[in-house]
Amino acid sequence: MVTTRTGVSTTTYSGEQEERVASLLRERKEKMEKRELIKQAKMLAPLEEQEAKKKQMEEELEKWKDQEEKMAAVEAKVGEEEVEEEEVEEEDALQRRRGEASTNKVTQEEVQKTVNEWASHIELGEERKEELMVPEAEREAARRELEEEREPLRRRAREHEKQLEWKLRLTQERIRRLEATKKLDKELKAQKQEWGRSGKRPR
Repeated sequence: MVTTRTGVSTTTYSGEQEERVASLLRERKEKMEKRELIKQAKMLAPLEEQEAKKKQMEEELEKWKDQEEKMAAVEAKVGEEEVEEEEVEEEDALQRRRGEASTNKVTQEEVQKTVNEWASHIELGEERKEELMVPEAEREAARRELEEEREPLRRRAREHEKQLEWKLRLTQERIRRLEATKKLDKELKAQKQEWGRSGKRPR
């Protein structure tokens, strides 16, 4: 115990006590820093998870685009083959007519074939008349139903497209949250730097 000129008594510390106090202060500081690091790690974990999910969504979108391109290529190829078949059939029919005109010889099979073609055209004409008697709305609904039955792959592609649109919106929302979290982390780092410069620590 030491008495000063002002009459105030103070307690002096030994070297061992001062060392113990310094040790306690260091431990407290280390604990605070450790808690801060754990807090930051917990904040960064969701960010890394969101980045992984974002990457997965981008890969799924790329796969869907590749499928769409492949489907378009197949449809284009099928359309070209159908056009080529029609051109070949028209050319064959034209050559047959030229041969018939040049020789003026018609076999029984050719006559029967011509009759069958005429009958087929007549039947198609009758079917067309019956189709015109059906209301346009019903014809359109029937055509859509038939189209969907014939093209299940395209229907599945449309459903997949809707799912991807939903996933894309979800990804955009996650990205927005990710950016907000990054902004918060940046502000936190700036605040820590400010504390370091001013020598103040949060309570």
